[in-house]
Amino acid sequence: MIGYLRSVGKPYLTAGGRRVVVFDFLGFGASDKTAGAKYSFEQQLCDLYVVVQELNLDKIIPVGHGSSGPAAVNYTIEHPEHIDCVCLMNAFYVDSPTAKYPELIELFATTNLKALTQAILRSPEQYACALNFQWSKLQEYLKEDQKEFYARFLGPLIDANFRNQPGSGPAFAKMTSQLFEELAKNTKRINKMWANDIPVKLI
Repeated sequence: MIGYLRSVGKPYLTAGGRRVVVFDFLGFGASDKTAGAKYSFEQQLCDLYVVVQELNLDKIIPVGHGSSGPAAVNYTIEHPEHIDCVCLMNAFYVDSPTAKYPELIELFATTNLKALTQAILRSPEQYACALNFQWSKLQEYLKEDQKEFYARFLGPLIDANFRNQPGSGPAFAKMTSQLFEELAKNTKRINKMWANDIPVKLI
């Protein structure tokens, strides 16, 4: 979640002498949300490559959060000469028998339910109901101070990203529909990551 890094993490990192570059992938956050855009994990990898090239960055530490985890790892595999280390926060990359995804992600990732998920996206009422359910589930096991932070900052940030129009719903739906295919691809290439001997930090 780039907005979280920008608002909360960046001051600490810059105070430590780090240069921090934050951006929103196409279709998410404050980025363009063009109708008919083709969202994919490969497209996000290309977005990251373009940012690094345009800013003429040398060694970087990609921070992959959530669905940007694959972009961070696959960029490392393809361009290890540009990587100091990789940081992953609440991210996914390979098939895992113990992985448990939020209900909204499971729903939109299930290929044979695409007609249902597209209908939900077209109905503001049904879409709002699905979002409300997921946001309540996300808060179930939070401590009181975490709930306060979620209600004050994180919740509104996520909510606005999905509910505002144009919003991130189409990008989320398209990316999530490719989830299991992406996991299968990454499972086949994970050994290329370990062959690079690049440190990975997990948060």
